[in-house]
Amino acid sequence: MPVSTPTPNFARLHFDEFELDEANARLLRNGKAVALAPTPFNVLCALARQPGALLTKEVLLDTVWGHQFVSESVLKTAISDLRLALGDSPREPRFIETVSRKG
Repeated sequence: MPVSTPTPNFARLHFDEFELDEANARLLRNGKAVALAPTPFNVLCALARQPGALLTKEVLLDTVWGHQFVSESVLKTAISDLRLALGDSPREPRFIETVSRKG
């Protein structure tokens, strides 16, 4: 009898001019690949899996970096790189909103 293996829950999302395809590890803007390092890409995927939800720093650090010890600055850098790639502004966010002292 064949064994069924669970299919991972990969994010696939269209937003504005972007398409996120986690299964194929790519972000497209108007059909063209956007250069994005693996860590910011993984942060984007974590956010995309829970659209509209507030994710704390701790949840993002655990989701993206696992149980490795890293400082919060790596998350700030990843979010900054991600905003740059998306053309998003922290002052007038379209895609990523930071809630002070929450996530």
